[in-house]
Amino acid sequence: MVRFQGRGFGRGRGHGNYKGRSQHRSQPSSTQKSTSQKSTEKKTLSDHIYYVGSAKQASDFVTVTNFIISHIKINLGQYGPDVADAMEALEDIDFEKDKPVLRKTKITDKDVEDDESGQKGIDRDAEQDQFLNEFKIDYEAHKTRQKAYEYNKKKAAAILWKQCSPTMKSKVMSRTDYTTIKEDPIELLKAIRQHAMSYESTRCRMKTIVDALKAFVNFRQKEDESTIDYLRRFKTARDVFISHVGKDFGFPRVVEEDQEFKELEEKLANQTATVEEVKKKYDELNKMHMEKFYAYLYLENTDRARYGSILKYGSGCSIQFEA
Repeated sequence: MVRFQGRGFGRGRGHGNYKGRSQHRSQPSSTQKSTSQKSTEKKTLSDHIYYVGSAKQASDFVTVTNFIISHIKINLGQYGPDVADAMEALEDIDFEKDKPVLRKTKITDKDVEDDESGQKGIDRDAEQDQFLNEFKIDYEAHKTRQKAYEYNKKKAAAILWKQCSPTMKSKVMSRTDYTTIKEDPIELLKAIRQHAMSYESTRCRMKTIVDALKAFVNFRQKEDESTIDYLRRFKTARDVFISHVGKDFGFPRVVEEDQEFKELEEKLANQTATVEEVKKKYDELNKMHMEKFYAYLYLENTDRARYGSILKYGSGCSIQFEA
């Protein structure tokens, strides 16, 4: 079972009346198709903008973010990947964990005392000097990397800010924590994600929820999209959906029909279980069944042209992969 820890379209044939000598429309050449496809691809930063959320824009958040992170990784020099990796993980790098440690020689005082030639003492001093020199080099490199990281964070935050639409900038600037996050790309990205995924409007609240539900259920893996990128976009679409229906959303009847829950309800009726125990079990089972729902939906909406032949649905909604 796939566990989670946040459209394709058909092209019909034209049937309009055609006036001319030929009754058949000329088909574009493979070169023309390739050129047309390339012209619609998003290739530059100007094509990747953060907008305040809608069902579609929220799903595009991952695509835009991945492009910007790749840009940062390539264009911020030798230490650019550090900031890019931190933004991808949404967590600062712990430089203390990677801090160099001075190695110590394994030649003990006793070894030196027992060596009548005195060579052990010479070897120990030479080895310790070598370790000290290596430590100094590693420590300087570590400090240089740490300073570059802090400097690149500000540059990365500036790039993120540049990629925000005017409305998104207005939303972020209106936050009480704006002054503390504006030069921190990790916190700034979290704020952007929040506004990209929380699409509120003056429309009917139920319409907003229905739109989020439709966008999630009809979510599809794109042609030539890797499973990793599909999973990232899927998680974003799931998070958008949850942000509108609530984290406790579930299928009560599925939980109530679960054998474990039935047995616990019987114990409650017999006063051998408490209400708190029943509620706790309900929450556990609801979470488990929602994970099954997300896993099923993720696999159901994979690119069938590539994976349809290896997906096999067994009894009880179990999903297997044929070798």
